[in-house]
Amino acid sequence: MNEVKINGKLPPHIKNVIEKNNFSLVEVDSLGDQYLFDDHGILSLITQPMIERKERPLLIDLTKLLNYHQRKRYSIHKELFAKALGRGELRKSSVCDLTCGMGNDFALMLSFGVKEINAFERNPYVFLLLYDAWKRAGLEERENVKLYFGDYLEPGNSWQISGDIMYFDPMFEHLEKRKSLQKKEMRIFQEVLPKYLFETTLFSKFNQSNFSKLIIKRPLRNPFYLEQEPHCSFSGKSIRYDVYLKLHQ
Repeated sequence: MNEVKINGKLPPHIKNVIEKNNFSLVEVDSLGDQYLFDDHGILSLITQPMIERKERPLLIDLTKLLNYHQRKRYSIHKELFAKALGRGELRKSSVCDLTCGMGNDFALMLSFGVKEINAFERNPYVFLLLYDAWKRAGLEERENVKLYFGDYLEPGNSWQISGDIMYFDPMFEHLEKRKSLQKKEMRIFQEVLPKYLFETTLFSKFNQSNFSKLIIKRPLRNPFYLEQEPHCSFSGKSIRYDVYLKLHQ
């Protein structure tokens, strides 16, 4: 059972999803090492290192993210991520986002017009922050996007998710490449999230699935993930997207 530390009362919709996922709640005082709390109607996370650094609590705002990407009016013919996803197939594609995190790439895919996204988050704290943002953004009412708690890569799981593309972002390796705000987010993630336990199952999961494409986000100069050479890569100034194809379905 996943333990979640809280301080004070939580919104009813958060309590419901906590019960649904069988999280174990632990009430702590404001000096706890890390905990979730209701900050004027928005679920937020604070950790002891954040308090020592005098940083603001962490929250997720998908509404702001989605509006930002909509205003950008991206050209899918120029965007690296869109090229990796497949520019001509975006509006027909179903994507499984294995590492939703703060929802940045999820929001970007929606702005590209991806048909369907199944998003996974394995950490209970980040999942609850994400779910709160999901509900505030009105995404719960949309049939083409779904949010799941858990690790799709964990052996023996019973997820019955089908689609076209798997997307995986091993976040910690991007830390030195991120802008200051994102560095703050990633630093907090490192404090909250354990290292991936089932990363070595990524390629076997992909090969056993009905997905035809796997995309892995990498820092530009980093080696191929688990030393597996991709079929092709789309590279920018600081990152690249390595694409693996399943040639025989």
